[in-house]
Amino acid sequence: MHMCIPVKTSCGAPQSSLPLHGQPQPRTRGRDKIKGASIREAAFPTHRLSEVCRRLKEAMMYLRVTKALLAGLLLAALEPASCKFTSRVRVPDPDKPMTRDWPCPSAVDIDPCVCESDEYFNLLIDCSEVIDEMELFRVFEASFPFYDIMELTIIQDPLDPYHNIRVLQERVFGRITFERIRITGTKIAEVHEEALVKSHDYLTYLNLANNQLKSFPFETLVSYSKLDTLLIDNNNFTYLYSIESASLHTLSVSGNHNLLFDLDVFTKAPALTAIYMANIDLDELPPNLFDTLQNIKTISLEDNYLKALPENAFLPVGDTITQLILNGNLINDIYHDAIKGMSGHGFLSMVRNKMEYLESTVWLPIFEQAINGSINLAGNPLVCGCDIAWLMLAADDRYLSVLTETTTCNEGTVVHSLDKQYFVEHCPAVRQEGLEHMKT
Repeated sequence: MHMCIPVKTSCGAPQSSLPLHGQPQPRTRGRDKIKGASIREAAFPTHRLSEVCRRLKEAMMYLRVTKALLAGLLLAALEPASCKFTSRVRVPDPDKPMTRDWPCPSAVDIDPCVCESDEYFNLLIDCSEVIDEMELFRVFEASFPFYDIMELTIIQDPLDPYHNIRVLQERVFGRITFERIRITGTKIAEVHEEALVKSHDYLTYLNLANNQLKSFPFETLVSYSKLDTLLIDNNNFTYLYSIESASLHTLSVSGNHNLLFDLDVFTKAPALTAIYMANIDLDELPPNLFDTLQNIKTISLEDNYLKALPENAFLPVGDTITQLILNGNLINDIYHDAIKGMSGHGFLSMVRNKMEYLESTVWLPIFEQAINGSINLAGNPLVCGCDIAWLMLAADDRYLSVLTETTTCNEGTVVHSLDKQYFVEHCPAVRQEGLEHMKT
């Protein structure tokens, strides 16, 4: 059977080169010579070639669909834990023509957005080149083969005068649902309460950091049944209302200057495991702020203006805290029982504060909590007098081993290198006090 490939047809196959003048021609039998036609055309007439190529294109289309369907069914049959993303079974609508961009919508219809499909048939849409609200609205009025989109990305430069999305309007995304949204670097100042209404049952990750947001419908968070992560760092929020969510694990509001919040801001978000409130100009920490959190692991309050930690400043339900970050504050006073709930392998970092003394009544219980972890007090003006005798003289370096080797005294001496004999000779009373406290 002769092949379609060397003949120029509607298949898009390359045209076969004609023999050059002077080159020897292959001999042919007399019955192969047909007036007005080449041997190839005689063996495979042009009208038949067009029909064959049409059928080949149809066959390729159905093979592609079959491959997608079989792969989707196979992935769907796997255990969820074995897949990074949700697998999709994508089947073309028999009543609609399948475009070359399937399973994505037509590239022309959604321009300047770009759609890609990953190996799990999840759709990823990048709309970073959209210039304003009207263009964004037009894109999502286009015909989409599927309404469930894995991820929407819009990354812009707020200094770019040609990109001017300022509001996420009501139902701006039409019937489309998203599992992940990342919109950063835009001029967006407001999110309408129904901008993401179609994604209430699907959204797991929402990153709106580094925009110009002043208004966000926090009261709608309770409707997002699967939302795991909310990032709204470096915006223009001035008030954080009570967070109500049964699913939220990570909340980050860092970089919103002069941010105020309700005292019960976390009481209706019991699943929280990580809270980031760095650089919000916080100068006072109310007690019992975290005491309803059963699973909290990470709390970051670095680069604020805290001067003291009151009693029960950190008092979660259990000993769950693995990271407590208080770097870059002005802390020089810690009340008794200010820090509780550290896990045995927890990490407390108070780098660049104003701590001078480490009294055993305050600090020994904290070291006990993190006995298999570490405490970093680098960058503090520690006096390193008899107040740390309990730290230096405990048997087998029980507490000294918890303190990081980057921690120094105010004159620069590494605490680990201090002469223990000095504390034996000059601090007997303090040493005895520390030992008695350990017994109780």
